[in-house]
Amino acid sequence: MNPCKGPATIEKESLETINPAAVRAYLERRQAVFRGKFFTEALCYELQGQQLIVPNSPSLSDSTAALAKLIRQLAAIEHRSLFAIFRELEQADADILQAGWSDETLPSLCTHTTFLTRLQKFLYAAASLSAGTAAAQSFLHTLHCDTRCTRDFPVTLLSPVPEKATDAEAEEHTAAIIPQLQVLLTTVEQAVHNPGQEDRAASLLQGLAEAGAGHGDTEPAQASAFCLALANLLDVSPENTLSIRIVPALKREEETHMSLVTLGASHNALLKEACNLLSHKA
Repeated sequence: MNPCKGPATIEKESLETINPAAVRAYLERRQAVFRGKFFTEALCYELQGQQLIVPNSPSLSDSTAALAKLIRQLAAIEHRSLFAIFRELEQADADILQAGWSDETLPSLCTHTTFLTRLQKFLYAAASLSAGTAAAQSFLHTLHCDTRCTRDFPVTLLSPVPEKATDAEAEEHTAAIIPQLQVLLTTVEQAVHNPGQEDRAASLLQGLAEAGAGHGDTEPAQASAFCLALANLLDVSPENTLSIRIVPALKREEETHMSLVTLGASHNALLKEACNLLSHKA
């Protein structure tokens, strides 16, 4: 039995935290068909032949019961646990980053001080490369950890996506850092599979520079810091592979998708080579 699969029912107090907009976004991402609404209190969708009622207002009589029924229906349709559906709805307002090692018998490795410290340094380096140092500092301040157990990823970090930008440029950069990290990590993962490249380290540097050029002031030192920070993170357990999963917030208007990147010894060696190459050029 999986100890992290969650409870058989969701408490009423927990259901009350779910935003109706998150439910709508969840269904729309799964191509559910909107069939109409019952005044302003509820919306009707259809998914795989089932009618789904989405409570849309606190004034709906026993809206939590309706939401509980909806989650049960989704769990049956998707062959997932109630808890998995609930957590995805609950975290719809945040980008999610999860990390776990290939050896699942070592969950303590992900909560060890060394790993968490290096993970923080890596995220700062990634954010600096993606959006600049000022946005990176803001990004780290907004991160918070979900301490509840997950099956494969002992570490889960949430990065809230702001409702409305107060400083348009700064908020835009801060809010986009986790999706941008998807691009950076995919660049690293794919770099070791470029047989046509004679110098994979140089190719990786070019790819990182292009991926991090969005804020206009990418420097070699930032790319070097990113490579070094990720290599140091992998050095925590060099005999294992590290998996990083990113789940963009449901509330994002643009179409985004979950990604899973797995990094191991070959990536670590390439990162160190790229870091040394940048150090010589800097």
